[in-house]
Amino acid sequence: YASYTRRSAPHTLMAGAQDQGYQRAFDPPTTGVLPMEQTISGDYGSLTSTDGGNNVWMVYPGFAMVDTATTTPGRGPLPRWDFSDNGLEGSEFIPALAAMPGQPNRALLAGGRFGGGSHHQVVELTLANGNITHVADPQVFPTAIGAVAYGANPAIRHVLDTGGRFWTSEAGAPYSTVTPAGPTVTTFRGTDILLDPSRPGRIYVAGAGYSNPAVFVSNDGGITFAPMANGLPSTLITRLAISQDGRHLFASARLGAFYYDSAAQQWVDLVTGGAPNQHYTDVDYIDALGVARFSTYGRGIWDFAVAGAVVVTGPTDEPRLDGYALPTPNPPNASCPAGFFSAVVDDGPGAGLTAGAFGMELLLNDPGTRVLAGGLNFCGLIDAGQVGFAGFTIANAANENQRLRLNLTGSPSSNSSASLPVRVR
Repeated sequence: YASYTRRSAPHTLMAGAQDQGYQRAFDPPTTGVLPMEQTISGDYGSLTSTDGGNNVWMVYPGFAMVDTATTTPGRGPLPRWDFSDNGLEGSEFIPALAAMPGQPNRALLAGGRFGGGSHHQVVELTLANGNITHVADPQVFPTAIGAVAYGANPAIRHVLDTGGRFWTSEAGAPYSTVTPAGPTVTTFRGTDILLDPSRPGRIYVAGAGYSNPAVFVSNDGGITFAPMANGLPSTLITRLAISQDGRHLFASARLGAFYYDSAAQQWVDLVTGGAPNQHYTDVDYIDALGVARFSTYGRGIWDFAVAGAVVVTGPTDEPRLDGYALPTPNPPNASCPAGFFSAVVDDGPGAGLTAGAFGMELLLNDPGTRVLAGGLNFCGLIDAGQVGFAGFTIANAANENQRLRLNLTGSPSSNSSASLPVRVR
């Protein structure tokens, strides 16, 4: 049904299969038949993680479960949250699940009904001290829930139902709703929500594409949507996946595996390149390997290697990216016409603070000069009691004088409109 690969070495491959259960291959080769260790039998899917695969959530038709030691062989029973024991009924066979950014011990479940009736609710799950508890979102949805996602800000929740509606709520406010396929279309049975990690506000949604397009894209955070189905057959899209730089977008579908050619603005059928003609149930993109990993219904897992894909090297605490070509902005960006990228440096997964020195070095290729049309922009969230700094040098071979404009602002995390003194030394 689905797979998830740990983002850094060892690249543990975790798979959820029909009847064959939840299985893992520890730092496997990228080709050939892999030896897998079964942790538990049954049907598992919707594998999700926000800390690179250290903690991986998944669902069985009757419960949600989380693996907190994905690189450790021989694991015993994993923490689980049982649907019926907690009064949840009427969920999809394998409901959607989304781990929370920044808090990998939490996940949003596309739930069902509490206490009978025909309504549907989403459920937030929290793992603490080996036990999973839940809080049901008070919003009642009129049809079953096909997909859930957190926004870039975890206070934002997105829901795609099976009646063609996309819902958004922030910080507990009432949900707003739009219909990506049009106000009268109810045949767009939603299956996935994907946020572009490189372009804030860009959201892809996918689902049934028999009487309408199967993929839509929003560039304004889900307020409006446009179809994005050129090249796709009439099919059901089961999952979307994207590279961290937003350059490579993939879709798994009932009728094959697809890659979006942004230059031609159309989907390309990967089955014509040698992949099996099969029902594809899931796709996962692993930037460190330059691979889109497709799960199939009955033919195992197949990898599509992206030519010239970015591969990160170096140890986990000092990753290195060499010879990186800036992606052409799409849509065009007047401030950075030649392209741009964003790098985020944090103190590691989980809540709380981790001691250490954190920073980033940017080296421009020799020889000659470079025009940095958009400049170098540094920003950061500084926790109380820490001293934050950002330092950089811009130079060229002639060692000419440079002019630097630096603006620093500060605000408490509890009130972004307030201000804090900023010291430069």
